[in-house]
Order: sequence, then C-alpha cells, then structure tokens
Amino acid sequence: MIVGDLHADSKQPGGRIDDWPKTSLSKLINLGRLSIEQEAQVIFLGDLFHTPRQESHSYMGELSKILTTKFYKIPYSIVGNHDIQYNNMGWLDRSAIGELFLSGCLKHLERLELDKCIIYGASFFNPFWIKQTLPKTDKIQILIGHFYHHTMGASELVGKKEMLEDSVMAQFKYTFLGHDHTPYEPYSYGDGMLYRPGSLGRISADAGNINRDTPNVYILEIDDNDGYTSIWKEEVPNIKPIEEVFTFESIQKHTDEAFSEIASFAKNFKKLLLGKKVDYRELMEQAFLENDNIDQSVRDNVRSIIMSTISQLGGQV
Repeated sequence: MIVGDLHADSKQPGGRIDDWPKTSLSKLINLGRLSIEQEAQVIFLGDLFHTPRQESHSYMGELSKILTTKFYKIPYSIVGNHDIQYNNMGWLDRSAIGELFLSGCLKHLERLELDKCIIYGASFFNPFWIKQTLPKTDKIQILIGHFYHHTMGASELVGKKEMLEDSVMAQFKYTFLGHDHTPYEPYSYGDGMLYRPGSLGRISADAGNINRDTPNVYILEIDDNDGYTSIWKEEVPNIKPIEEVFTFESIQKHTDEAFSEIASFAKNFKKLLLGKKVDYRELMEQAFLENDNIDQSVRDNVRSIIMSTISQLGGQV
C-alpha cells in the first residue's frame, strides 16, 4: 500500500479548525485498519512529519504505538524534505522520523528485495543510486521517491533537484512519487508507469490540498508465482471535507492568491508577446487549459484576454 505525505505534527497549524495532532493520529489509525483489511504492507512516500523535530513525547509515544500495533505490519518509509533538518541526511538520527527508524517503529526503505520484485527507496536528500545504472535482473524493479515530475502544474517554477526525469524512471517498471500533494492520473514513460496518490494529510489550504476531498492510496499486488501485477486505488475512510477542517479565511486566502496570480499573468502577457516569439496555443495550454486547479469560469475569462491580446497584436488564434 503506497501512501502519500501525512505531515503529522504535534503542533496545530494555522488555518485548520480541528485538532490536527489528534486528526493526524486518527488518519494513521484509519490507514492501519485499511492495511489490515487489504493485508497490505504500507510504504510512506516521505514527509511523514511536517517538521523534523516533535517536542511532544506523548504525541510521539502515541504515534509509535499506532505504527507498531494498528497496522498489518510495521510500515516502511523514505525521507521527505519536511522530515529532516538542513537538507542533510546526517541529521537523520536527530529527527522524529530517525527516532522511529532507530526504535524499530518504522522501517527505512532503501532497497528491499522480494521474490518477484526489488523496491528502491529514493529519499529527498539521498537518492544516490538513481544516478547509477542498476544491475540487470528478471525481477520487477520499483521506485519509491519523494520528488516532483515535469507533468505537474507550474513545474517550471520548481528547482531541478526536486524533479525526477523520465530518463531516470526508465529503469523501473513502476514509479510512485510523493512530495506533490495533488493526485494525478497514471502517467506512462517507455515501458513503465508513474503513480502519484497525492497527500494523506492536508496541513495547509493550498491548491493541492483544497481541490480534493478524499485521499487515495495505491495498492500494488505482485503474484508470487508468475509475477503478474495488479495496481488499484483505495479510498482512505473517514476523511472530512475541507469545510470541516479549514477556516473560511484560509480557503478564501488561497482563492484570492490564485486570482492575483492570474491577474498578474494577464497584465504581463502583452509584454511577453512583444518581447519574444511565442507559440500562442502551447502557452495557453501550459498556463491554463490543462491546469485543473483553476476554476473553469476563471480559465474562460483568461482565455478571452489572451485571445484578444493576440488579435490586437496581429497574431492568429
């Protein structure tokens, strides 16, 4: 069972109405029940924690108890950017997730070889092996990573270190990525498939967290006899809608920021067209038409502005 970012925290984040420390533990309990129901080993895609250090011993004790008693088996996890300080794996043993690894309440996924597959874990700060050519094998090779992919919205704004290229994934039959909170449809690359379930926890009222109500996990099943593989989604139970967990102000703030970004784009569009040659159709598709996080009415309005500007400048739509 492949699970996206939880962002568990003993502190209450701004914008949420509920008791987030309590809710994050409840999410783990519900996830554990699902893993028992499916008889599935859970693998977290990183960012299990929102901050590297957790000050509450009672919170960590409760979380540790859940991981060791409420799951089908003790889960695995890779390390996300929120799990560790200073972007340095040398600080792992001084982090909350490192404490769980050392105590045996959680297993650190680096390389796990099973009968029919090999699962590689690529933590955010230490993906040492993904730059290497892996040894040839008849076993199915699977990548578990904490990275963005170029098909995400506004990917041009993300640093290269956060992006995982298709050329790297090409060695793997299946890739599962965390880090991006938005769930996506499966993406094919060569002979492989990329899956991104989105986040389990919604720590803030941004686009990836607001525009979906119920998070899903992926179940990966490989037949021990012939290696036949099946992958499907399962819905995590007892997830509340955004109106019950976020304040109206935090939701409104996200909406206002989205409109502000669109207005800024529209103002600079004419400058962009005058400054260099532009593929109008490609620009519109990249900016708005394929961005599901923007309401249709807003996209229609922006499209009208773009087409009008192109026409005024003598371009063809």
